[in-house]
Amino acid sequence: MDSKTEKKIKGKIGQVYTPESVAQFMLSRVIYYFKKINKDLKYVKVLEPCSGDGIFLKMLLQFGFSDITAFELDDTLSSKLLEKYPEVHFRFENVLGADLNDKFDLIIGNPPYLGQNYNADLFQDYCKRFKFCKKYFVGNMDLFYYFIHKAIEDLNPEGFLCFITTNYWITKSEKTGIKYLKPHILRECIIREYIDISKLQIFPDAPGQHNCIFILQKKNPKKKSSNKDQRINIIQVESKTSEFSSHQKFNYRVLQKIINNEPSPYYKRYQSALSNKDLQGNKSWNLLYPKWIKQLVEQIERYSIKEGKKQYLKDLFIIRNGLIFITDQIFVLEEGNQIKTEKENFFIKIKDKYVKLLDCEVERLKKLYKSSAITRYGFYKDDFEGYAIYFNKQKVLLDEPKDLAAYFSKCYPNLTKYLHQFTPKLKQKLKNAKENPYHIYFPRRGDRVKDSQLLVDLEPLYENARKIFFPYISNTNVFGYAESNYFATSDTYFLWPKNKSSYINYHFLIAYLNSNIVQFLFKAKNIKIKRSKTKLEHAIPIPNLKLFQSEDKKSIIKTISFLSSKMTEWNLDLNKTGANIISLNSLEEQINIIPFLEMKQLKSILNKKDQLAVQKKLNVLFYHLFEINPKIISSTIN
Repeated sequence: MDSKTEKKIKGKIGQVYTPESVAQFMLSRVIYYFKKINKDLKYVKVLEPCSGDGIFLKMLLQFGFSDITAFELDDTLSSKLLEKYPEVHFRFENVLGADLNDKFDLIIGNPPYLGQNYNADLFQDYCKRFKFCKKYFVGNMDLFYYFIHKAIEDLNPEGFLCFITTNYWITKSEKTGIKYLKPHILRECIIREYIDISKLQIFPDAPGQHNCIFILQKKNPKKKSSNKDQRINIIQVESKTSEFSSHQKFNYRVLQKIINNEPSPYYKRYQSALSNKDLQGNKSWNLLYPKWIKQLVEQIERYSIKEGKKQYLKDLFIIRNGLIFITDQIFVLEEGNQIKTEKENFFIKIKDKYVKLLDCEVERLKKLYKSSAITRYGFYKDDFEGYAIYFNKQKVLLDEPKDLAAYFSKCYPNLTKYLHQFTPKLKQKLKNAKENPYHIYFPRRGDRVKDSQLLVDLEPLYENARKIFFPYISNTNVFGYAESNYFATSDTYFLWPKNKSSYINYHFLIAYLNSNIVQFLFKAKNIKIKRSKTKLEHAIPIPNLKLFQSEDKKSIIKTISFLSSKMTEWNLDLNKTGANIISLNSLEEQINIIPFLEMKQLKSILNKKDQLAVQKKLNVLFYHLFEINPKIISSTIN
């Protein structure tokens, strides 16, 4: 019988039924692979682990499958299913807890999607009742992961698994819910086909329409041929166009064209540049990666080789979030609310009264920016959230004050009175986080970074160092730049150089990071910055400028650096950037040896401060530097 927890949320799982056109399509793709191994469908043992309203059963019988076992958790469907499909062997129980004596040649279906984060009680219940679920449980997983694990265990050697699921697990990497799933797949199976239908609206009433269909084949330990490396077949479906009145009509049309192998602008077939041996159990799988795109990526990456290895962002920089305070509502002071400014004086609100801050206290106030202020080559100077109270933890604790409260009351009396209004709340937050409850004056994170086991104080770097930063959530390459004060919240990532003695051409680098070349890499490598910088730091190659030895390549690099300096100057509204960038006149001789740059036109767009035109020139320079056809890059990005 079902547990109480299972009954309670039964309406949320297994109740989004698969459209007939999708079930028919999935069967047609599976049959294609059975034909390749000359398997008679009459002798194929089939398992449907979550039959729902029976649409897969209907299609299976129509295609000639006869040995079918079906599971369905919702026993209210039992009478209807038994009446409609008398030839199917039904079991009205949870397949995850079922003891199956048989193995199957085909397992097909649409397993339920349910995130563990918001349904912890169900997952705890499953782990208590089913050894299988306890074996594969990991935080942040989805319910359908269990169904993939179960299917792999229940397949015969050389049998096929075909599921439709959400697609986000494909691009998940280490420290997420795929801890056991991907290694299990790679250990036991070969991915034969991946069908990207994320642009289709398959389930009209279901939230989130990012679906995929995949076909796995279980390895045969007795046959080396079945275990050999295989390329992964890709079918990528485009989104609906205006010529179709409904999503359902478009879905039917495009899926039928694929079944019949008819040419169409609405989908494309290719082999992924990645084969099964390229996939790693703890990494993202960027399967939508045609060979010709891989060749372009390799063309860019060949210029990143240093000492025999490709250098990526992670090799030059430590990437860390901005500042995290105990609570922003207390530490980030809003103009006109907690703080007022009159001329150069600052007044802080203490018990409904504004008190003037001392000069030493004003020095502890930092304009704080969110990631929304970031723009390419700079940031919006006036778009700050407020003034953050920033006490330097490393410097204060170096003095070893015995009584922190007394120390701050003496040195910063008004800021201390302001903070002491909230002492119980601040201490409780630190206790809950298992941190020192007496450190109520300092940022919790982002004020220091560990470099080779040493703690580096970031305050002087936030204030005076050259720095590159980018938003915490982004689908494209937007990299900001600053040389003076720029303090930011935790929704901003900073690039802090690993080796302070190494020379970094910041103007070249910021232009490169904001170029179409890197935009192409974002698309090609499916880089999306969402709560994880991993893909970015491991996927963006950094050019080794010493590899560009010809005079024209050196001239291109100098010109890029010059134009980039102008972009940062305009974006930061500065008269000069502090960098020793040569003038346009002294650069003119070198620019003249670059045949595709016209000096007169370049001077015109610089005089107009036409940033869009300068960026176009920069993109052209990078195309020539990397010897890449710009039309290919542009068409790929589009």
